[in-house]
Formats: sequence, structure tokens, C-alpha cells
Amino acid sequence: MLKWPVAEMARARLDDVWENIVGSDSTLHLRVDPLSKSISDTWQEQSKRFERKQYERDPLTVPKLRRGACYKVQIYTVTKSGIASAQKFEELLRISAPKVNITAKEIAKSTASFRVALESSTLFDPPECSLHIAVVDMRNMTIYDRTTPLTPEISPIVLEGLRPYHRYIITSQVICGKANDKSCLPRLQAMEPVFFKTRQDRPGPVRNLMVRILNPYSAQLFWLPPSLPNGIITHYIIGIHPMEDGQESDWSVSVGAGAYPTPLSIDDSTTTTTINSNSVNKQQQQPIEAIVDNLIGGLRYRMDVRAVTEAGEGDFSAASDAVHAEMPILPPPRPSSRIEIVYNTIHSTDLEIRYSTSMFNTKHGYLKKSALIVTEVTNDNENTINSIVDNQNKTLTWGQAQRFDLWPAYVAMETAIEPLRKFFPPHFVSERIGADGTCSDIEVDSICNGPLKPATSYRFKLRLYTAPNLWTDSDYSDIATTITAMI
Repeated sequence: MLKWPVAEMARARLDDVWENIVGSDSTLHLRVDPLSKSISDTWQEQSKRFERKQYERDPLTVPKLRRGACYKVQIYTVTKSGIASAQKFEELLRISAPKVNITAKEIAKSTASFRVALESSTLFDPPECSLHIAVVDMRNMTIYDRTTPLTPEISPIVLEGLRPYHRYIITSQVICGKANDKSCLPRLQAMEPVFFKTRQDRPGPVRNLMVRILNPYSAQLFWLPPSLPNGIITHYIIGIHPMEDGQESDWSVSVGAGAYPTPLSIDDSTTTTTINSNSVNKQQQQPIEAIVDNLIGGLRYRMDVRAVTEAGEGDFSAASDAVHAEMPILPPPRPSSRIEIVYNTIHSTDLEIRYSTSMFNTKHGYLKKSALIVTEVTNDNENTINSIVDNQNKTLTWGQAQRFDLWPAYVAMETAIEPLRKFFPPHFVSERIGADGTCSDIEVDSICNGPLKPATSYRFKLRLYTAPNLWTDSDYSDIATTITAMI
């Protein structure tokens, strides 16, 4: 664009020069000659000429110049007789480089493609323009760097091998002209950077998985989030795999990822049971903790942890990184109920009792067996011999109790218990105490359900075993007194 001076003094001076030196009948000529060749074989840009008389003061705009092209601009005067001025204004000018638009075509987990198009392709034709595109990640590492000749039809940008759930920046610029061309300086057009983020993928394995046994039925797990979360970790899944029990199926529990979402990664997170969890987020590398309940004492478990994003469950840790927990065994929890006496079954040497399987609790380990303990009591509900026997940590048999006038506690019968996790629904088990009349004929240290004494008071309790040396007794039952023998 050619503009006339705006200031009054400058216009007056221009009029004076035009009137007295150039001549009022002379005209001002502007000529624009293209120096950049067209890439078209059928069309070549022609020179553009314009002229203005002395008092034609409107700005002169040269239309339809090619973006990025170099032009020779000449300004001179021509008299009425056609004589051009000897002195001319000459300058080589390059039009500003064209702009391109970069828009997303498809963005996936590890790939992305973008369309590239000229803003105004009709005004672009010079062959000396090039397009430079670079893609960097958030660590400023270049993953794509390419310079190609700029043409009206630009190939899409195809990026592969990207990291899931990562941010990337596309920078682009159009350069027209040669760097060492001093006569027609190159022009550069830098576009606004384009930011994009790849989609989430399944996370990598968690790190540093460890286990700590708390009691026979609980274990505490510790782990660090995956090095490659590949997305926002929504929760974790703990897989519990019993290793020795055919009755126990694999099961899992869910653990929340914590109060803070997984940060956008810029570096190289069945049956469902509610469990206690605590995710420490003060520092990124602090471990996540979770307590797994409902384990069984005496069993061995293999445990693994997987992170979960919206793309799915993550990878397992390597087999060598799996944690194993061998749960300890303790005496069973004390039953909350007692043996019941069936009073209408009391005879002189036997009676019937019953107890509910709701007294069976496998929290400290599978129950191996149960034993019915019988003890004779006096009218004041005491048996001093029991304290002596209890201090020796042993229980007599029916045969061994016969040498005492007041029978101490003895084992009347033992029953194996099926290794079940839960005894549901509960049911009553009935047993007759004193039903075996042959106990006098066997060894005294053999357990035998021998007859009771007539007109004698007894109490009963149930003993439960998780191991031969680990047992727990229920509270004693109410007193039951056998009837007097008929003579």
C-alpha cells in the first residue's frame, strides 16, 4: 500500500516538488514485479503497474500479491511526453508468510493425527516457502521434527509411539525465502502452539508390593502407584488367591485411589468386599495402605494388586513380585452361647444336651474338632479338683476321673468338625452324655462317654480346637442333676 503524507507541511512540500521540479502534468508510477517463480506450469504472475496524478491522494493498494513471494517495487515519475525520471525508488520486498491451521483429526492412546491446511490457499503459490513442525512432550523432549516444502495440499501429521495420558505441544512455522538471501530477506510466520493430550490406557503394574500379617484373619498391604499410570487411577483391585484350600475360591476387594487424582503423567495408579484403606498423598511416593479382612488362620494366600483407570484394569506385577501371606492360628474365639440341657431326657446315668453350630467361629483358623467336657459339682457349685487339673493344662478321661470321689472335668466325647468357613444356617447338635456302658472295659486314658452317677449334679461345656494344642472352652452350662436310681 502506498500512502500520501497526512501532515499539512509534508503535503505542501510534496506539492511544491511536484509543481516546480517534476511538473504538474507528470504522473507518479508504482510498479511491482514478481521475482518468485510460480509453481504452476500454465500461469505466471505478471507485473502490476499503477499511476497517480498530483491531486489523487487516496491510498494506493496493490491487490492479489502472493503470500511469501518476493517482489521488486519501483516508484518513479513520468512526464506528459513519456519521459521517466532518472532516479527511481527501488526495493525488494517479501510479502508476509502464509498461515496454516492445525486441527486434530484423531487422538488415541498412543497415536494422533492432525490436519494441516492453509488459511488462504488462493493467495499462495511461491515455491520457496517451507513448513516446519515440531512436537515436544512436557519434558521438552522432541518426538517429531520435520520440515517440508509448503504446498496447497499439505499431508496430515501422523504421530505414533506416544505415551498414554500425556500432554504434547505442536509448534509450527512457515518460512519463506532463504536464510542467506540478503537482497530479499526471508519472512517467518509462527503459529499459535497446539496442545493435545493422548487418551487413557490400562495402567502399568504397581510397585513395591509388601504384606504384613496383623492377626489370623487380617493382613495389611502396602504398595506404590504404577510408574506408568497411563491415566487417572480410579481404584485398585486386590486379588486374594487361597493356595491350599479347595473350598476357598479366588476373590477380590476394591480400594479407593485416594482423595487426590493421579497427576497427568510427565515421567518415564468377582466378589467385591468393602475394606479399610488409607492413601497417603502428602508425597507422591508415599505408599498406599489397605487392610484385607475375612482371611482364615492357617491358610496361605497369594495376593496381587492392580490399578484401574477408565481404560480398564492394569497389568499384574511380575510373578517374582507376588506377596504371600501365611496366616497364623490362634485358639478359637470364645463362644457366645452355652450348652443347653434337655431336662426331660435326664435319667439316673445319662442325659441329653444340645448346642448350636453358631458357637463355631473360624476367625482364628478352621475348627478341627470339638469335645464335650463334663464336671461334677457339689451343692455349692464348686469342684476344687478342677483347679488342680486346669493348672496342669490337661483334661482327664472318664476312666481317669473314676479315682476321684468328686469327678473333675473330663472329656466325654470328641467329634471331628468339617473344615467349613461358615456354618450357616446354624443348626442344633444333640448328644447323649453317659450313653456308653463299656467304658470300664477299655484303657483308662481312652476317651469314652461313660455313664454318669445317679443323683449327682453336673455341668457341661464345649471345647473347640483349631489345633491339638489350641482350644477354647465355652462357659459351663446350667446344672443338671441325674435322678436317683431305682432299686
